[in-house]
Amino acid sequence: AEVFRQEVFTLAAQRYMALHGTTREQLGAVAVSARRWAQMNPRAIFRQPLPMADYMGARMIAEPFGLYDCATPVDGAICVVVSAVATLADLRQPQVHILGIGQGHPGQAAVRHDGNGDGPGMAICAKNAFGMARISARDIQIAQFYDAFTYFTLAALEGYGFCGEGEAGAFVSSGQIAPGGSLPANTGGGHLSGYYLQGMTPLSEAIMQARGQAGERQCARHDTVLVTNVGGYFDHHASLVLGSAHTL
Repeated sequence: AEVFRQEVFTLAAQRYMALHGTTREQLGAVAVSARRWAQMNPRAIFRQPLPMADYMGARMIAEPFGLYDCATPVDGAICVVVSAVATLADLRQPQVHILGIGQGHPGQAAVRHDGNGDGPGMAICAKNAFGMARISARDIQIAQFYDAFTYFTLAALEGYGFCGEGEAGAFVSSGQIAPGGSLPANTGGGHLSGYYLQGMTPLSEAIMQARGQAGERQCARHDTVLVTNVGGYFDHHASLVLGSAHTL
């Protein structure tokens, strides 16, 4: 089953790259960015530097994914407590609010669409979550994408409206999701370099950032944080918009 999953994702990445002229160096920019964030995260599994030359020279796993394009599962646990607004006064931690939630399911398992095949479900998520929060993609200050493979970050950037179709490769190559970029993404190293605990990885990092408790990697602007997840073979998408104590 895991081999089949990997083949599905590599085929999707190959198709995307063929349609838009995306290069392996642009996939590599996602991996290098994640590693730069992970170097500031004491919980991250992979914290050694990852130069682009090392990314390009790594052994191929399944075209176009090399070693550093793939997440490594780990053993671990994350717990998130969701409570009512009435309990906020008793919390020992800074408040984090759920501003919006969304789900999006194309309705046909593993069926590709014109252009970015992952876009329809993500676009539905974005419409629902951003609509509930009464914001747009322009208002998101930090993004925590589900990134089992580097391609997932490119797909999410476009599917959630941060880039136009085919523009995500240039966006990440220009450093926009890396430390100091306009849209800090996967700020704990994500699944690629942080720790792969399924969809809980981006959620936990989003909460730490919204609280202002991310230490060295803390982003100065952290009032609106997007969390995304992907299930099945691009069939199921879910998202959250979290806000800090200053958001409401």
